[in-house]
Amino acid sequence: MPPLPTKAKTAEAQLASGLGMVEWDRFMTFTRIEARALLCDNAECAWTSLPADVKRGIERRVNARLAAESISTVADDIFRWRMSRTLSCLKKSDLKASAKAAAASSSTAAVDNQPTTYPYDPVRDV
Repeated sequence: MPPLPTKAKTAEAQLASGLGMVEWDRFMTFTRIEARALLCDNAECAWTSLPADVKRGIERRVNARLAAESISTVADDIFRWRMSRTLSCLKKSDLKASAKAAAASSSTAAVDNQPTTYPYDPVRDV
């Protein structure tokens, strides 16, 4: 079977993995946990730029967790596809969240800096 292309759809990857829906969900969860931990250490990392020993270590941990739940392990190409995609998606969502937080804090600061206005008072404003 040819290796899974990096642009493959999720359904194609699941079919190539041979995992059922429940098993696939667990695989997705385990890889997301590993990707989140990786991004906590280095927010700018990409799967392609990681050293081979780090990649193998992550793959071993994910496959060990799958085996602990009696789920068959996944091939290298499926694992590579998933980790590349997960890291990219998590970085995008983190970027959106930080932009949203920055926008919220700047709009709050703008409101605080505005002078307080009072309604028209005929006695005071004469």
